[in-house]
Order: sequence, then structure tokens, then C-alpha cells
Amino acid sequence: MVRRYLPTAEIEILSSPREFFEERGEELDAFVFAAELGAAWTLLHPQYAVVLPKPDVVAIPTAWPVALDDLATARFLGTWFELKRANGMLDRLYDRWVLGRDAVPQRPRWSVLRDVLGWSDANAAGELDEYRPLGGGD
Repeated sequence: MVRRYLPTAEIEILSSPREFFEERGEELDAFVFAAELGAAWTLLHPQYAVVLPKPDVVAIPTAWPVALDDLATARFLGTWFELKRANGMLDRLYDRWVLGRDAVPQRPRWSVLRDVLGWSDANAAGELDEYRPLGGGD
């Protein structure tokens, strides 16, 4: 599949995603593997992003383990997946959690230090070199 999209690329096989993200990412241009796994790694390494080849996005089947003799649960899950696929929920979840689309930055939670005392996040984290007491004392 990689050859179809990148016919002149030099391909190198790595032993694990960790090798790319923590050891060789600076010297390599890309790492090809499942988007779902890539999304998880981008949480740890936000300088990277998941890119899907267009127009041929490879679909990976969804599976849920169920005990062999639990037909009621298997039927319920099958129906639930079909309903969620039909109403677009699975696509929306994939777009948000795997591709990062429509992600809205969260406002920081209310804080006494920041919202009442006016401290910046650097103050609160103890990252400032000097301490300045409230009241403007020198």
C-alpha cells in the first residue's frame, strides 16, 4: 500500500512505534501504521499528526469480544453498531477521537490563584524565578 502512494520513497522497517517517536523521528519523514494507534501516540507526541491517504481510506472492522454462549449480548451489540453506523455516530467519533477534527480547546477550570489572585499559569506552576508578594511590596 505504501508503494502505491509513495512509489519513490525509501522504506525502512522499524521494530515499534516507540522507535520512531522516541528515537528516530527526527531523521525519518513519516511512519505508516493504523490511524487509531497513531492517534494514541500523538497524545504523547503532539508535534506529530495523523494523516489519512485520500481518496482510499482503509476501513478497519470493529469487533467486540462476547462470550460464546451469550447470544443476547452479541445481538444487542450487533444492532447497536448498525444503528450507530447508520446515524453517523461512528464516523463522528472516529473523526473526533482519531483524526482530531472539531476538537475544541478546553478552557482551564476555575482557579482561586488565576481567577481571584490573578496569577498566571507560570506562577501557579512555580516556574517564575522570583517571588512577588501580593500588595506590591518590594
